[in-house]
Amino acid sequence: MDFIILEDLKIYLNIGADDTTSDYLLTSLIAPAIKFVESYCQRSFVIREFTDRFTGTFCDFHVLNHYPANSILEISIDGVKTNDYSLEDDIVYLSEKDFCGKCIVKYEVGYTADNIPADLKQACIELACFWYKKKDTLDLASKNLSQQTTTHINKDMPEFIKAKLINYEAKF
Repeated sequence: MDFIILEDLKIYLNIGADDTTSDYLLTSLIAPAIKFVESYCQRSFVIREFTDRFTGTFCDFHVLNHYPANSILEISIDGVKTNDYSLEDDIVYLSEKDFCGKCIVKYEVGYTADNIPADLKQACIELACFWYKKKDTLDLASKNLSQQTTTHINKDMPEFIKAKLINYEAKF
């Protein structure tokens, strides 16, 4: 489930709730905007499951490859499942044993509409709205009207949105 919705875009664009003329286009921009931000940050933000497979290093912890982790679904070491672990700040700690041998950690990461950071949500909204506004000027660098020149941004994502994403880029 996406953490931004049509109503978020309409509010940002100041489009009335009863005006449905752009609903299809706006809705079609939500998932691509989120995926573009995920690709830019090299992370997943929508709820997804991941599996880390690795050879243990005889440590009692494992730093997950994806974050933010919501829950651990399963941990097995050499095919034996364990429930004796804790999850803190995207690191799994084992209580009674070490990660050794063939290790598998299945877990869930991502944000919901209830816990997504406001600046990340805003960046996704602004990107979708930027693309929406850009639809009329796709191949136009600038436009002269009377004595005014309007210059258009010819980028997939403007710098002001990138600035909001700095804290969400992959750590490693």
